[in-house]
Amino acid sequence: MKKLFLLLFICSSALLSAQTKGSCFLEYYDLFVTRGVNPIPDGIQNVIVTVRDTKENTCFATMGQIEVKGGKIVGKLKLKNRAGEYIKPKNTLHEKYNDKEAPLKADFTINKGMSHNFLTKDMKIVNVFFIDFLKPQAPSLVEAPPAKKL
Repeated sequence: MKKLFLLLFICSSALLSAQTKGSCFLEYYDLFVTRGVNPIPDGIQNVIVTVRDTKENTCFATMGQIEVKGGKIVGKLKLKNRAGEYIKPKNTLHEKYNDKEAPLKADFTINKGMSHNFLTKDMKIVNVFFIDFLKPQAPSLVEAPPAKKL
């Protein structure tokens, strides 16, 4: 009985940890690589922002807007709250991006409809996905009716 209880505990713990893994970034990344994107025009664009916490191995995704010019991010990110308003994020980029001796490289180019990784002051990894320019999913085939119905 103890072995059965231990096995159930281990399986349920594994299942819970699998559900909280930091996979939202990978899901969007795979989607964008698989389907591809149309060119991103200049202007303020809608985005999905993924925020990964590597210590807790979690991922959170939210909606936002950011300005683009010439294939690069040029404006400040704004996040959409539940009231539909766009607000400034609480977290800002890590101060190492401004360090003159050992700076982190801030690459604002957009590649395959995605930003590069950005590090925040509280050590979270942020990526931006330009959702409105994701190519549509290829149409799937229609299933044939059973032979008996023909």
